[in-house]
Amino acid sequence: MSEPVLAIWRSLATNSLTVPIIPDGCRDLIFKTSAGNRPSCFLSDLDDAMYLVPMKRGDCYQGFRLLPGVRIDEAKLLASLEGEELSPQQICDRLQVFTHRCRSVAEALDCLAFEASTIAQAASMLGVGQRSLQRLLTRETGRSPVFWLQLARVRKAARALRAGTSFADFSLSMGYADQAHMCRDFRRWLGITPMRLTASTSHKEQLAHAGYASPIGVQIDTRKPFSSLT
Repeated sequence: MSEPVLAIWRSLATNSLTVPIIPDGCRDLIFKTSAGNRPSCFLSDLDDAMYLVPMKRGDCYQGFRLLPGVRIDEAKLLASLEGEELSPQQICDRLQVFTHRCRSVAEALDCLAFEASTIAQAASMLGVGQRSLQRLLTRETGRSPVFWLQLARVRKAARALRAGTSFADFSLSMGYADQAHMCRDFRRWLGITPMRLTASTSHKEQLAHAGYASPIGVQIDTRKPFSSLT
């Protein structure tokens, strides 16, 4: 997958349903087709919490997931796609024209996702002051270092959580102050408790998809319908 595209996915609703979508630190260029409506194209938001998407049978989505921290010239990108019929590669090429991700942002986000456990530690490892790091990420991504650090922690914790785990011990191992702290973070970001997460197929499948603080090389299964995410 070439920059700025992290993954390409396609999903078809085989039944009417409501799908919970959890934050992944990415924005997606999404093409939607549904019975009786004209095809539409839009950019998803950078989400701060879980939200629900109602879908009707036959709704089809094709998405191009962008790397975390990518800046997008939204108006020009969408205008360039209007009325066009393009192959996935042509859409990727178009995305390269209307997006930008600077190296300093990529390095900062990687540090917060995989190396640092605090903002001060991240700034020190990157060789910048905390205020400089704050200005950089807020300007380039619209979100603060705290947002990225907390999102990385909850996503890594949620992926590592297993049924039968001692939540008290697990919360400390993942950098939370205590079990209550972890539970609050799960509810805030994922809309679900740690206990319920261990039995949620939808959440676990989404956490396995490509996104912020995900293992390198993970891609979305483009054959999987939305109905399998319930």
